Amino acid sequence: MCGIYCCLKCNADNRSSREDIVLPKLRDYLKHRGPDCFSEYAIDVGCKWSVSFAGSVLWMQGFQLTMQPLIDDEYNYLLWNGDVFNGSMVNQETLSDTVKISQLFSKGNGTEIPVILSSIQGPYAFIYLDVKRQHLYFGRDRLGRHSLLWSSNSEEGFVLTSVGKRNVLDFKEVPTVGIFMVDMNSSDLGHIILYPWSDISAETLLNIDQECVLKVEVSSQSVQSPIILDRNNREKPFDSKHPLNQHDTEGVIGVHQIRDFMEKLQSDSDIKKSVKKLIYLLRNAVRVRVQTHPGICKECLECTKHMNVKTRAHKLTSECSDTKYQQEFLHCFKDDPYEAQPSETSLTDIEPRSSHAKACMCSEKELIMSHGHSTCLKHTDVEECLQSEPTTYSKEMWTTKNPKLCHHSKVGILFSGGLDSTILAALAHEFIPLGEPIDLLNVAFERERKEGNQNRKAAREKKHVRSSEEKEVTYLVPDRITGKNALDDLKRLYPNRQWNFVQIDVTQEELSIERDRVISDLIYPLNTVLDESLGCALWFASRCEGHLVQQSGPDTRYSSPARVLLLGMGADELFGGYKRHRTAFNLGGWSGLRKELELDLARISTRNLGRDNRIVSDHGCQGRLPYLDESVVSYISSLQPWERCYPKPAFPPGVGDKLLLRLAAWKLGLQYAAVLPKRAFQFGSRIANSKEKASDVSSRL
Repeated sequence: MCGIYCCLKCNADNRSSREDIVLPKLRDYLKHRGPDCFSEYAIDVGCKWSVSFAGSVLWMQGFQLTMQPLIDDEYNYLLWNGDVFNGSMVNQETLSDTVKISQLFSKGNGTEIPVILSSIQGPYAFIYLDVKRQHLYFGRDRLGRHSLLWSSNSEEGFVLTSVGKRNVLDFKEVPTVGIFMVDMNSSDLGHIILYPWSDISAETLLNIDQECVLKVEVSSQSVQSPIILDRNNREKPFDSKHPLNQHDTEGVIGVHQIRDFMEKLQSDSDIKKSVKKLIYLLRNAVRVRVQTHPGICKECLECTKHMNVKTRAHKLTSECSDTKYQQEFLHCFKDDPYEAQPSETSLTDIEPRSSHAKACMCSEKELIMSHGHSTCLKHTDVEECLQSEPTTYSKEMWTTKNPKLCHHSKVGILFSGGLDSTILAALAHEFIPLGEPIDLLNVAFERERKEGNQNRKAAREKKHVRSSEEKEVTYLVPDRITGKNALDDLKRLYPNRQWNFVQIDVTQEELSIERDRVISDLIYPLNTVLDESLGCALWFASRCEGHLVQQSGPDTRYSSPARVLLLGMGADELFGGYKRHRTAFNLGGWSGLRKELELDLARISTRNLGRDNRIVSDHGCQGRLPYLDESVVSYISSLQPWERCYPKPAFPPGVGDKLLLRLAAWKLGLQYAAVLPKRAFQFGSRIANSKEKASDVSSRL
């Protein structure tokens, strides 16, 4: 995951007022998101504006790392935090998607930029400065899977950033209603222009100023949404001949009834067709997300930085031979001037990346360019590859001038053992080479134990001398139990796969320390009890540090080297997995449920995805969300509510909720997960206090 940042200020007579005082406060968080390289630039655009950029990169696509901001031959600047997975913009293996998008942007006439973005299928947040036209474009993908915050005031200027911090600025999430543009030809930041997505309602656009930090002018030019919704199919009446209708009075309870129920539904032609289509789309969504990466784990990449070994990316396929993999994946040594440079290296000591930089470089790191108006660029800092001693773990990959294949885990799955994560594990197995383990990350939080009449201090001291068996009981939370049961299912179905079940146990003391130190900043600007519990659980899970469960012998300390994490976000919103979906049906019937499902999808970016992206990315990993693939969302959104879930009283939790997804799991052979009732992450990991109201503002953030 990359970290992107931009600060736009109107020039004043006093030089100090043009200095960016916000970036130094956010720099470390931005670097956490992109540990592979970091760069800053400051420029003057014409005589009115000063702009500062910062970009950190988590290298995930292309044969070589692309630094950010990327500056083209026309001096336009692109900060791109995203992945092109599908659609007409799908990337060639040899080219970074950042480079590809920059090339397309530079060929356009300015107004084409929103059109280009409409063809992208994949998550992103971006910032693009068209220097010639003095237009600054920015925005997030239609679903808002990647974070982008904004703030504006007279002192600090207009700021866009992937991650914020408490008590720095009054940040808000950039709404996912379209592509925004700042016209820098005006003398102030009185308003910004919005090119709305084609499926945004008129009511939403009428009230858009409430979500924005500047006044918004809505353009008449809309942008085709990559999510395709069948509006004509929205109000279709319920068909009384639907096969589920005959079970309304019978009820589905007990193991044998549920098994017979699942098998009977699989024989219905319409349901069978829907299940087949869903599995096909999910399989494609998982495939592209587990195969699109440089083919090297976190630890081995750190080793290559230290040893000045140049790696080349390779889009993995299960059919790729080891010989071809090795030839295309690794290329040694020291032939790239941008590989492993010390952080204090002057620009005059290395070869510049582009023709304009070659012509204009000077020892003060300032470049003066002219193209109709003057632009002053100051390369303020480059910290490309942080040097670190290679660990014993990563040394095993290398011998002198003899690179070996990395067979360590490159993909991890946040794994509760529930329906969503178990399906992802099963599908990921199909596309990850058998020689690589898959890490299943299972988090549990310590709960206060009742120690009779002893005081609480004595009880805490006693915890430090517990046996391993007592410790296991302490962390035997619901998700740990279901996780191990689902693991048995996976081992039964796929016995040749090495499944690394990573037990991540978090003490109350560690939770308090990390929440105060970093997690609260990442959750910001959200602040509820629910945000706190989900954010903390996700942060520790995605840190990937725990104990590896061994088949024989004691568990061992383990830190997953995976750079890609599959997450199940979006499944509950799409398939009707929350209790509120039953409530909506009970109060408003199928029409009420339909409205609730549409509302959940509309607000998922502000309620969940921005926060989750900031949390996971803090560990230098990329969270990928197969359930929110554009093709999956478009298909599920086209279905009637009863074709996704059936929350009638005769169909209890574990049957009626997310019914279509359960049928898909049953078809895949995941019979344990297929009928497991939904349990919220915060309760399954035991981080949440059920006595607290989820919507209340948390006093701990």
